[in-house]
Amino acid sequence: MRVRLIVHHWRWRAVRDFVRRNRSARALDVEQRAADYVAVAEAFGLTWPQEEHRVHAVLRSFDDPDVAAVSAAMVARKDAAELVSVTALRARPTDQGTAPPGYSRGVE
Repeated sequence: MRVRLIVHHWRWRAVRDFVRRNRSARALDVEQRAADYVAVAEAFGLTWPQEEHRVHAVLRSFDDPDVAAVSAAMVARKDAAELVSVTALRARPTDQGTAPPGYSRGVE
């Protein structure tokens, strides 16, 4: 369990640093902050945890002034538009230098 918490904390570090560097949470209302947090997390390839206590922990790490209200606004946004996990695509070399089926290598 402890390792999982450390990994979770590490994954959100870049998002937390970005949020702290680029805006003041008090300048936006609750819905705007919720939308901002969701958009920034998606840009970093992360999705919000399903458990409310974990969402609150992440929001507290952002020093948000109203964690409960932002969490509720995020749930409302999530219900309106279902969020999906972002999967990083990695290119793999094809077997023995051949092109995948259906693709031409330009050499006949």
